[in-house]
Amino acid sequence: LLSCPIFHYFLLEVLEAKRISSNIVIGGDFNAKHVIWGSSESDVIGEELYDFAVQNGLFIKNNGQDTYITPHSTSCLDITLCSSTLTRLISNWSSDNQEFDVGSDHEPVTFNLLIQSYQNRLDSVPHETWNFKKKDWNQFRLSLNKSLNKWKSDINPHLDITYIYNLW
Repeated sequence: LLSCPIFHYFLLEVLEAKRISSNIVIGGDFNAKHVIWGSSESDVIGEELYDFAVQNGLFIKNNGQDTYITPHSTSCLDITLCSSTLTRLISNWSSDNQEFDVGSDHEPVTFNLLIQSYQNRLDSVPHETWNFKKKDWNQFRLSLNKSLNKWKSDINPHLDITYIYNLW
């Protein structure tokens, strides 16, 4: 992803995440157009993101629905990627504003992830969003490391993702 320097940092973060776990889901507003995920045309960033996904064994979960809608245009700019270990566990990818009105020109993206059920209901966790135009990479890395460390400490060591994957 040479045309956009931000992708270099993104690549480093993805490689670090892959070192921690083979189960990865990445979603974001990449402002990247590619016919593979539903854009009417491909642009340079879209070509590079697609190449990045292929080279890193990531699958595109978009189904062609527009994710960016204004009165003047629509496009599919918000992309969801996942590792091969999760691709068959993700279903019902959708981009619509009917259930969740977020007050944005970007539609919320939802999907189902098949996981082992737990007795206790998981509480909703506040999440951070990042504006890459106002980037603070040190803060982003600190936040990502904190989240990854918490995630690693919360992993159920008895959950066998391979078994669930093979159920499909």
